[in-house]
Formats: sequence, C-alpha cells, structure tokens
Amino acid sequence: LDWGLAKRLPDHLRLAFSKFVFAAKEMDFVLMLESIDDMKMKLNRFNPMEDMTNIRFLMRDTAPPDEARSESKKFKDLMIRRHKAGKKQPMEAYPGDLLFFLRVTQLLHGLGSRLHTRATYLNYMAPEAERALKERVPKSEWP
Repeated sequence: LDWGLAKRLPDHLRLAFSKFVFAAKEMDFVLMLESIDDMKMKLNRFNPMEDMTNIRFLMRDTAPPDEARSESKKFKDLMIRRHKAGKKQPMEAYPGDLLFFLRVTQLLHGLGSRLHTRATYLNYMAPEAERALKERVPKSEWP
C-alpha cells in the first residue's frame, strides 16, 4: 500500500462512512440504512439483513489463504444462488469514494492473507468511526 491510496473525504461523506463502519460493527440496521441514505446509495430492493451480511463480509477478518479462499467461495456461491433465484443486485448506484474504500479493503484482505495474518478489521476501523461520530456531538450531550 502507498499514500496514493489515501484519500481525504468531504466531511458529510466521512461521517456517512463512519456510520457505515460503526453500523457494521454494532449490527445496527437502522444506522446502516441511514448511512446508505447519507452516501446517496440507491438500493434496488429493501433487505437490510442481506445488506448487513454483505457489509460484514466486506469488512470481515483477514485469514490465512486457504480459509480466505473458502470464505470467498462461500460468499460467491451465495451471490450466485441469489442471482439465480431472481434477486436483483443490491445497489443501483453508489459513490465512487465507496468503490475506492472497498478496493483498499480488498487489498488489505489480500495482504493479510498473503502474510498469514489474522486481523479483526472492524476492531481497527470501528473505534475511529465512533470517534468521528462522537466528535460531532458536544461532550456535554454524551450519554
């Protein structure tokens, strides 16, 4: 990885991504849907459980190569079954910044697999996402 993969997001999108990551960590369906709306993603259908499953897969832990391949194959097979059952692709439109984020995520998973490293991806991302969201609210209003 290099600094060419670093990107500064506009504040509204940074906070939407933060909600997205924090929602995945906490399995918060309402926050997930809010973040999708904040990022101006267009869904082809309404199925929060499927969406959360997809998001959690994208932000899964890194694993050694054989395990990572097996997880990817299971997910790919699931997507094929959904497609054959006539289910639409989940997203109609999404911001380019999300594609960038997902590409970096894929690179990190590949690197972790190649190095036979186990890392809980959301454990690194979620605290920073939570911090970004908390900074928007004055400390006096924190629960």
